[in-house]
Amino acid sequence: MKNNKFKLDTIHLRAEEIAIPVAGAIGAILYQRIKFYCDLNKEGNKVKYEEDGRWWTWASYGSLADEYVYWSVDQIRRSLGKLVDSGLLLVKHRARQFKNSSKYSSRSLDEWLVSDLFQSLDESKRKLVLKICDKRNIVTSYGENHTRYGKNHTPCGKNHIANTDIVTNIRNNLSELSNFEDLSEKEFLEIEYNSLIITKDQYDAMIFHFGRLFNSTLVRQKDLDSSILILYSGNLYNTQYPYWVRLLYGVEQSILSKDTIKGIAENINEELGSNPYIVNILRKELPADFDWTSLGIDPDFYEGSWSNLYHKLFTDVKKC
Repeated sequence: MKNNKFKLDTIHLRAEEIAIPVAGAIGAILYQRIKFYCDLNKEGNKVKYEEDGRWWTWASYGSLADEYVYWSVDQIRRSLGKLVDSGLLLVKHRARQFKNSSKYSSRSLDEWLVSDLFQSLDESKRKLVLKICDKRNIVTSYGENHTRYGKNHTPCGKNHIANTDIVTNIRNNLSELSNFEDLSEKEFLEIEYNSLIITKDQYDAMIFHFGRLFNSTLVRQKDLDSSILILYSGNLYNTQYPYWVRLLYGVEQSILSKDTIKGIAENINEELGSNPYIVNILRKELPADFDWTSLGIDPDFYEGSWSNLYHKLFTDVKKC
């Protein structure tokens, strides 16, 4: 590592800003440094730094204080402790050959946002992290299927790609295909399904992660009504968890009152307006006796909207 002197100007700080709400500016720079060396070890395939499926780097309070002469050992110790406590860093302490050092591995933003440690943070800190993601236009992915919830990549909700842009995206993708004429209607649209069609795997991932958030909130609040109030009112986690997902989770768990459902009706109508495909999932997953009037929704209307959009997309793309 002596030949790879760490410099702040070698890395973009944007993504590392997410550490500021939990560990301050010092913590953000230390997170950036450790992440840099973990990534460097991975890129160089330095297998001695690979363990438990992760890449690590060694650091000590003293060596970091020597590198950052304007911080004391205590400042560095506290900042690293905050990074570990919040879940942004993993640590293994003091191996024999590095008596005064600890081994650190950095968590990616995607990994951190779905971790129990992130969900257990104070609400104000979580909101600030998400605000930074939104402000910096940082796109995140959750789960093995990389279901996107980041700004301008949300499969539904107010940030959903406009229908005209969906047509353009499909047209651009299809223009590169040699077997263009052999594709079916379904195949045409599924090429760009992340912008419109929500798969079963994506839906399962969305429900799973919201369930984890709900359960961690319940543990902190120790009260069901307070947890429902936090997650079913206001704009908290808007870009991460669409309201139609919250509805399906709440109905499945039998935890929502009629008033709560009415309270999220406007949000769900907005999401359906952006992506009428969602009504297909609602019809499939909601109980047969579900009262649609509580949402002020006519599912037949949105099914018609989806059908019209489906065929319009196919027709428009076919013309290119």
